[in-house]
Amino acid sequence: MPGDITEGFSSPERAENTRESDQEKKEALFESVVFEHGFDRKGKPIYISDSPDRKRIRLAGSSGSPELTKPYRVKLLKDTKPEDPTKGEYIVEIILSREELEEKGNALMTEIETMKSTAKTRQELRAVAEKVEELQRLFHE
Repeated sequence: MPGDITEGFSSPERAENTRESDQEKKEALFESVVFEHGFDRKGKPIYISDSPDRKRIRLAGSSGSPELTKPYRVKLLKDTKPEDPTKGEYIVEIILSREELEEKGNALMTEIETMKSTAKTRQELRAVAEKVEELQRLFHE
């Protein structure tokens, strides 16, 4: 109704639908994403994947360095411009299979043990602690 005092306001139902679509977007997965090595504007190394049918995908730093020819399954963490489907980029993290997760965990544990046995300085002990935190994140995500 024109001139209605509620005009322009969202209904609770519309707000709920928006929250649901935002939640769906946050849980979005992309299959077979292959990354290329690149650099951001400040010269920092990044891993990106371009495709004409979607926004550019950038790998979150927490995912480490991917193999450049290997396709990955990734989870959306953030859409930098959610209001525009043609601008911005998707920030994602790699989803590892159970086997890859165990392999990476075993490699980290071996690395931690080696580092612990040779660590003598605070800096070296701090590096061991960072690896332990990385291992914890690996299995708590």
